[in-house]
Amino acid sequence: MERASTLIGNSLSWLLQLHRQHVIVEFDLDNQSLAVTEVPATVEPDCRNLWIMPAEDGGLGLIHISQFHGRLWKRKPDSDGLAVWVLYRAIDFDVLRSTFGGYSPTLVGVAEESKAIIVVTTCGVFMVYLQSMEFKKLSDEWSSCLHYPFACFYPAVVGTAIVDGHDGDEVLNNI
Repeated sequence: MERASTLIGNSLSWLLQLHRQHVIVEFDLDNQSLAVTEVPATVEPDCRNLWIMPAEDGGLGLIHISQFHGRLWKRKPDSDGLAVWVLYRAIDFDVLRSTFGGYSPTLVGVAEESKAIIVVTTCGVFMVYLQSMEFKKLSDEWSSCLHYPFACFYPAVVGTAIVDGHDGDEVLNNI
């Protein structure tokens, strides 16, 4: 399995490529059942710039990048109540063309909580925030490896916390 799973609601989802076709396998944790969903028909069969992610409404979403254009899709019930793919946003990466050295980006990761994607070009690895289209260069090195971002946090401490004779800040600094 080449990509990480994504938790959307109470379903664990994976994007798989089977016989030159992408499918999404969803495991419903409540019902203990599996479902298979096809990706939108407009996605090229051999596309590697494809990733599942939560949509803006928290449902199943998908990002597809082709050259300097991105498309965000989400599953939404149609008038008959059947879930269908709906294109809800088009993204133009042309504004970043000069930053990317003229080379189209390759999608190598998604930071779900910050609504950002991680792309690589010959100029390095970048995080692109989808809402603002701001970007941050993460590395000068070219790397086609998949990237799995994570966020680290801890709750605010009321009063003084002592852990093995150290306060909370010392413990975090020594990890």
